[in-house]
Amino acid sequence: MKFTDKKKTICIFTLGAIFAIVLVFNNTLNLKIGNNETTNLKISKVSGRIHIDGNLGWSNAKTAGICTGLGTSNDPYIIEDLVIDGGGSGSCIWIENSNAYFKIENCTLYNSGGNDGDAGIILLNVRNGQLLNNSASNNWVGIHLNYCENNVISGNTVTNNLQTGISIPDCLNTLVSENNVKNNGLLGIGLEGNSHYNLILNNRVSNSGADGISMGYCNYNNFSGNILDNNPTGIYIDGGVNNLILGNKISNGSYGMGLWNISNCSISNNSVEAHERGISLEFCDSTNISGNIINDNYYGISVISSFRNSIVSNVFSNNDVGILLDELSMCNEVYSNEFSANIEDIRDSQLLCNLLPLVIVLAIVIPMVVIAIVAIGIIIRKRRRSKSEVARYYKAKEQEM
Repeated sequence: MKFTDKKKTICIFTLGAIFAIVLVFNNTLNLKIGNNETTNLKISKVSGRIHIDGNLGWSNAKTAGICTGLGTSNDPYIIEDLVIDGGGSGSCIWIENSNAYFKIENCTLYNSGGNDGDAGIILLNVRNGQLLNNSASNNWVGIHLNYCENNVISGNTVTNNLQTGISIPDCLNTLVSENNVKNNGLLGIGLEGNSHYNLILNNRVSNSGADGISMGYCNYNNFSGNILDNNPTGIYIDGGVNNLILGNKISNGSYGMGLWNISNCSISNNSVEAHERGISLEFCDSTNISGNIINDNYYGISVISSFRNSIVSNVFSNNDVGILLDELSMCNEVYSNEFSANIEDIRDSQLLCNLLPLVIVLAIVIPMVVIAIVAIGIIIRKRRRSKSEVARYYKAKEQEM
């Protein structure tokens, strides 16, 4: 039986409407990857792994339809809206040796290889990149930059990676902001080597295997406005000068801040609560700790083997011990702090500051005295041996005669 024109029109209109609904649904598809994290994608386009080497590599990628743009500050190359399964080998997106302007945004990257250097996104020797609103999960490292400068990592969700969520060793002038970093096996955000002048701002870092934020021997970095919860150590720093830790909220762990070998740093206006040690300084000097709110810890601030630090205008409440200064510390200033409901406000065993010159003198003199005694002993022993050998010589001569 043939359709009338009217029935044909109704049928075509109905099919068109269904097709339009499907398109809208496709463009707002919620794609669930591995860990059941949900990422809202405008387009669900599956891609193979991407490797771009140098500015020429970007031109080739554009020709291949991988990116758009011209690589300038006004019209950067853009890689966007891709889903990349690393297949358990290498990195999902690997950019190296590039100073072209580019963006990687709204991509989902998972299942990279399991070797050092494998990541959801890896940038090596790269400048002028922006990594925006991506999801990196179930990789060796979520996002990894090495020997890079002037890059932005912002608005990304970085979860369930085996090692570190965001890693930026040997990087300069990197902005790491407003990322959600959680459930990573070792570190949430890691800096090391010559990573200087970086901004780590307004990130949320939780449930890391070791440290929420970790840094080793880096200088002039700014950690501000971050929320760190349920990490064994909220912020861990080993070495470095002139770093700023400002306005962070740190809760629920063993150490709120574990600080070693730092100098001339500022730790101000942070909230630190529910740790064994809220802020711990060991072998630190000339660091200012001021304006912090420190609650519900065993030790609010502990100062171990540290010198010439200042603890000023902080608020301590509901700690077992508000401030601990051990017997190997010296010349630390503590004043204008507020205490309430602590079992013990201050436990001060530090040496008097006027003993510092004596300690320095003893530290120099005692080794010199020990060396002198050993040297004299060696000389006396040699002389005795020499006299004994002379006596044996003459005795032997007498026997020959």
